[in-house]
Amino acid sequence: MSFTSTYSDISHLRVVPDHQEVWTDSFDNTIILELLNLKTEIDTKDAGTFFFHDLAEASDAASADLLHACPLEDSIFPNISTEIEKCGALGRHLVSKFKDEDKSGTEARNQVMVYVANLRLVEFGTDMLITMYRTIKVGAKSSTTESKEKKKEDDEEEQEYPELKEFVSMLKTLTIVDTGLFG
Repeated sequence: MSFTSTYSDISHLRVVPDHQEVWTDSFDNTIILELLNLKTEIDTKDAGTFFFHDLAEASDAASADLLHACPLEDSIFPNISTEIEKCGALGRHLVSKFKDEDKSGTEARNQVMVYVANLRLVEFGTDMLITMYRTIKVGAKSSTTESKEKKKEDDEEEQEYPELKEFVSMLKTLTIVDTGLFG
């Protein structure tokens, strides 16, 4: 998977679990690729919604506003078999970083766009989850400073869904090289 912006692997800064790869950029945006046990109890049509809300719960988000959830077209993943079911979701989370809210209250919360893509690798018993977090509004008392809030003038779609084009471009480069990773 390749990125159009400058993202850096953060495993040299903090411990990243073996089932994840995590990258961040200079604007505090994050991309996470993780391999999870297949959620067999979740139907593919509901998986994007499930993972969007599951991520909100895992990050103690104060709110999770799901805007869209749907199956994803094979054309978004030209290097992935059409036999693999694909779904996604996007929306906003209101969340604080590094327990900032414990120290600074609700003014530490950031508004973050969350883009989720899920590949259901049924034959391997794996859900591959690719998530992009894009900070769109920084809380007054957040450890994410205003200087890290990305200022970008683009077309209206970019304003409504910042970095969505970059997320889709990244997904188009995804290739599974070694299926041995899936247990």
